[in-house]
Amino acid sequence: MKMAQAGHRSARVRAAAGLVFASAMVLVASCGGGSNNAAGIKNGGILRVGMTQTIDNLNPFVGFEQVSYDIWETIYPQLDQYNTRTLAIEPDFATSWTTSPDGRTWTFHTRPHAEWSDGKPLTAADAAWTINTIIKFKSGPTANLGGDVAHLNNAVATNSTTLVLHYAQPVANVLPNLQVIPILPEHVWAPVAGTSGKGLRSYANVPTNGHPVVGGGPFTLVSYQSDQLALFHRNPHWYGPKPHIDGFGIQFFADSNSLIQAMKSGGIDAVASPAGVPPTSVSALRVPGIHMYVGPSLSWPDFIINANTHKSQHRELLNPLARKAFEYAIADPADPGCDRRHRCHGRAELHELSL
Repeated sequence: MKMAQAGHRSARVRAAAGLVFASAMVLVASCGGGSNNAAGIKNGGILRVGMTQTIDNLNPFVGFEQVSYDIWETIYPQLDQYNTRTLAIEPDFATSWTTSPDGRTWTFHTRPHAEWSDGKPLTAADAAWTINTIIKFKSGPTANLGGDVAHLNNAVATNSTTLVLHYAQPVANVLPNLQVIPILPEHVWAPVAGTSGKGLRSYANVPTNGHPVVGGGPFTLVSYQSDQLALFHRNPHWYGPKPHIDGFGIQFFADSNSLIQAMKSGGIDAVASPAGVPPTSVSALRVPGIHMYVGPSLSWPDFIINANTHKSQHRELLNPLARKAFEYAIADPADPGCDRRHRCHGRAELHELSL
């Protein structure tokens, strides 16, 4: 494992990280019925996924855990996204973008005729409202995403398919920052925000009275039971390529033992916990019909230190020696899976604290 800053930030490419698949799934399609196409991909059905980490909150201004970010990247659009093979930034809701010579103005052209899952227009105005709301309340309700709009003055939708961002100074990581921001439907969230923004953190953002959460991603959240189950259906209004599966469900398990047992018994089709399958359970899953990825860890824990040189409290943490002390304190020399260089299970890299 490698300790790094902002480990919660993930691209949609990471949503399936650490999966262990049952053979009933053909390629990326799910089990549970469906038809085959010429490419041999099975279409239709519901993919049943199990994990031990739960969703801390479905509200993008409150939640912080990896699973929550994966959910938002599934039900909401982003301006840009990571390519699943090359990890290069590529268009998503934005089809193209340009920057001014001084690097302070970014112009994005967004997809025309896009719709939210409730059929209402999804336009550049929704992106502008989301970004401006984060900027407006970044010292309060929207602080979780405040760092992603650093040095950003405002966002302007000059028309339904053009978004212009005005920065106070050039910013090197504009595109990675925007990839983290879920574009929210203004017609749903603006009444919630009000004039003070206080409602932004109290909004549950869960399916209500049989109505799914309004989104603009490939799937919509149609049912949710905290710490138990989340069910997603394919969004027929999504602007992107049609998913092969009709939907997927996530079942949350209290411990890895019950998770592994459900996998072995066929109760679920895949394991997708951010930490993957415990090393002690690998041998138990080496059975016909289960496909397993074994290799370097696909996730890591965070220990994030506020290194803002202007902060007034806990300034002792600005001392690099203090951070180094934390690094050595966290590594457990008694862990039989770690050697004297803090390498665990033979595949992890030397621990590093975020600076």
